[in-house]
Amino acid sequence: MNAFGSGGSFTARATAKIGELMLQKGHWEGKALFSEDAYNSVLARQLLNKPNQLVSDHHGWILNIARKWPSLPPDAYCGVGGGHQIVLVIPSLDLVMVRNGEKIKVPGKTFFGVLDQELFKPLIQAIVGCSSRQIASDRY
Repeated sequence: MNAFGSGGSFTARATAKIGELMLQKGHWEGKALFSEDAYNSVLARQLLNKPNQLVSDHHGWILNIARKWPSLPPDAYCGVGGGHQIVLVIPSLDLVMVRNGEKIKVPGKTFFGVLDQELFKPLIQAIVGCSSRQIASDRY
């Protein structure tokens, strides 16, 4: 279990379930745990009314609408805890990613810059880049 910024402690699996619940707009195993209106009040309403704000109003999700992280699509959003503990949700890629662990230390990079360089960019390259089969076939 790792502690996030709120002081809560979550396993990676529990954190991923929160991300999956957000990805499914409040639905879990065919049941609505919260309404799509509630989901929209957390993310979509904020995006429509305040497009330059990076953090959703009073909900703690950091939004990528202003392309804070150039490696990620603009619909990506995440919750971040201390030490680069993160749950990343990318609806357009049907993706939830969780990272628990210590702070990633890269001299000269900001807290959020490190996330883009060391975590998000390699993740996206692994998903949308050339597959290992394509690379192998190009060599022969």
